Amino acid sequence: MTVRDPRRPPRNNYTGLVPMARCGWKGIPFESMIEMDWLIVTDAFLRTLRGIEAQPCIVGYFFDGKHRKWIPDFGLSVSTDSRRILVEVKTLLALYPEDPELKDFVRAKWAAIERAAIREGYGFALYTENEIRVQPRLDNATRSSSVVNRFFPKNRLQAGIDAVLMLPNGSSVLDLEHLLGDKGDGLNVAIHLAWKGLIRLAPQREWTWETTFVRTSEPL
Repeated sequence: MTVRDPRRPPRNNYTGLVPMARCGWKGIPFESMIEMDWLIVTDAFLRTLRGIEAQPCIVGYFFDGKHRKWIPDFGLSVSTDSRRILVEVKTLLALYPEDPELKDFVRAKWAAIERAAIREGYGFALYTENEIRVQPRLDNATRSSSVVNRFFPKNRLQAGIDAVLMLPNGSSVLDLEHLLGDKGDGLNVAIHLAWKGLIRLAPQREWTWETTFVRTSEPL
């Protein structure tokens, strides 16, 4: 249950739901396009993700002589941290305004919020375009979100695994497609295998049929 309904924000915001495949296809609401992009990238690449909520709690903090309240954008649970990680997604302009005095004020405010969150036993993470909208990583994540779905045929996935086992590390997606034959689109199969952590496609390069892959330590 969210603290406030993020589907009823001010009219100038872009809202919707992102179905998070790593969280049982739970639809997570967002209030801006940068929040949407963060959800897509997180679902594509954060393999330790176990759960996520929008606006999960209220954290009280003291700043500039006043007691204040912060509502995080998201709360994460991951397999590598026993704490819930509270996440704020901000644009660079909001976090680093041009006015020097305002910039110092904003920096001090978020430092106070981080201390309060940690004091209450939470983890804390702050994201901007610098972490979210890295290209072609974001485009690859968006493509992954369109390929990975709960109805992906199991026989196609198994055919991809069998083909990967036959190919040497450093083979291309096109090599994979040649082995698959009529059993599926090689790029879609490769993206699904990468999402599951069975192979690695470099997120720093646009994923195409020329993209190469290597197997991970996960058993095939």
